[in-house]
Amino acid sequence: MSLSHHERRKQLETILFKSDPKLQPRVSGLLSGQKSRMNGMSLPQAVSDFWDRNPAKLSGTDMNSKPSREYVELRLREWCS
Repeated sequence: MSLSHHERRKQLETILFKSDPKLQPRVSGLLSGQKSRMNGMSLPQAVSDFWDRNPAKLSGTDMNSKPSREYVELRLREWCS
């Protein structure tokens, strides 16, 4: 059975932020900042731009993983037209 967008997001949040609860608000802030930059961008462009702009801010966190990349894409998809 396939998970809904919301269910998968919650699952990824548990995986990514369980060991570091302070990371989730940091990532949410970065994603909110990205939202304002996304006007006219495709989803792949927005995802790429997010990772290009934030490596130093995410250095030393668990955000360098396949689940984190999927999480960022899911979140940005919510705002992509």
